[in-house]
Amino acid sequence: MTSDDLDDWEEALGALSGNRFASWLNSGRTVQFKIKPVSPGVIAVSVHDSPSSQVTVSVPLFPATGWIDDQRARLEKVRRVFSG
Repeated sequence: MTSDDLDDWEEALGALSGNRFASWLNSGRTVQFKIKPVSPGVIAVSVHDSPSSQVTVSVPLFPATGWIDDQRARLEKVRRVFSG
């Protein structure tokens, strides 16, 4: 995890809060996440292991109301740990 990864996480959350597609960890050095809002209350999440197995797993998820705000709070906790 780098500070750039955290910045990208924040950008992904911004896209998702606008009901837009987001991807995260696109560097090719680790797994990649793709998240697509499908309908109200449903997101499609794909995780692709490009550096190792080349396996992709895709699942629909039904996140709880407020999940993006929860992720933003988690991001801030990670940033505090990284800076301290």
